[in-house]
Amino acid sequence: MRGISQRDIAQALTASEKSVEVALRALRNAALLETGRLSYLITNPDELQQRFNRCD
Repeated sequence: MRGISQRDIAQALTASEKSVEVALRALRNAALLETGRLSYLITNPDELQQRFNRCD
């Protein structure tokens, strides 16, 4: 995904920018997400899906 800022994500989720920053950092640290300037790449979509399914 390109062209979307952390602020845009926060506004779309009605979350704070800080909470988005923390969540994105956790995903990067788990090697599930790579980020760049206004870009996001999910590196392991299957693992990401499994983690979200465990939260249900």
